[in-house]
Amino acid sequence: MSVSVPTPLGEMTVLDHHIPIVSTVSPGEIRCALPNDTVKILPFHGGILEVRPESNVVVLANPQ
Repeated sequence: MSVSVPTPLGEMTVLDHHIPIVSTVSPGEIRCALPNDTVKILPFHGGILEVRPESNVVVLANPQ
């Protein structure tokens, strides 16, 4: 599973066992690749991304 988000420095993809990080996210699309080979695309206006030590990803964002 992976999550890709646009950031002010470019696109960031979070994979399993990613280091903990907090980042702002730029307006665009969050792409979530799920285990069943489907991809969910969520448009949004920007927000904040947090990757937690237990590989949880939290995005606080304004939906479009």
